[in-house]
Amino acid sequence: MKIAYFGYNALSSCLDFFIRRGDEVVCVFTGEKGVYTDRIINQANQCQIALDFSKPDKKTMERLIEQEVELFFVAEYPWKIPIPAGLDYAVNLHPTMLPEGRGPTPLSTLLLQDSKHAGISLHKLTEQFDAGDILLQKKIAVSDNESYDTLSAKIFIEAPKLLANLMLNISGIYANSVSQEGGSYWEKLTEEDQTIDWNDSASNVLTKFRAFGSLGVYADVNGQKCLLTAADGLVYAHDFEAGEVIYIDQIRVVVACADGMITIVRSALTTL
Repeated sequence: MKIAYFGYNALSSCLDFFIRRGDEVVCVFTGEKGVYTDRIINQANQCQIALDFSKPDKKTMERLIEQEVELFFVAEYPWKIPIPAGLDYAVNLHPTMLPEGRGPTPLSTLLLQDSKHAGISLHKLTEQFDAGDILLQKKIAVSDNESYDTLSAKIFIEAPKLLANLMLNISGIYANSVSQEGGSYWEKLTEEDQTIDWNDSASNVLTKFRAFGSLGVYADVNGQKCLLTAADGLVYAHDFEAGEVIYIDQIRVVVACADGMITIVRSALTTL
């Protein structure tokens, strides 16, 4: 099958799947090379697949139809994609059990609020984000102390398995898709949502660290705004004010929270 692929590193296991299957990936649409795209760009270059870093427009999408592309496949891609007439299949992968959890930052929201909707949905790509008919779904169990990065890794592993099931009978599954009814839309999380309040409990602080993982959380540390990507901590009685630095050296920082302390290795701390 001829495919146009749209995505970044996070779900690039799906591109691996198409390459292994022997499909002809005509073009990979992604972002400029950086920490979120380097893997998928390297995959495309190794397989001599054309790369496109521009936002999709109608004329470019129509040219893909002229090249006999049959499937647009989208996984972790931020831009709206015009769907040209004559395209056989347009499929998006969303990392929740739709219709619950539509929106741009669902994994962190899952871990902060509503983990029962964790999973993968393959659905028809439409003009409205995350709203197309559902094709296939798979629930993912959320473990104790699950983090953004461990959940992302689970989805990376499970996504191509679900995609393989779709490709076994894409025409039949596509024809028998199920419309989304009801559900929920989760707004994009803000910088405030991503910011640590040292007046909170150790448990809540560590939950926020897990919910954002390698994306990082913002916090005031010793009077400076910082981005923190990892921490440990516990409940422990102390005489420090919440937010006060208990200990600091070139290896780690220990900060007091309402009922305990949070330790941060300096390699996980970036001053902004």
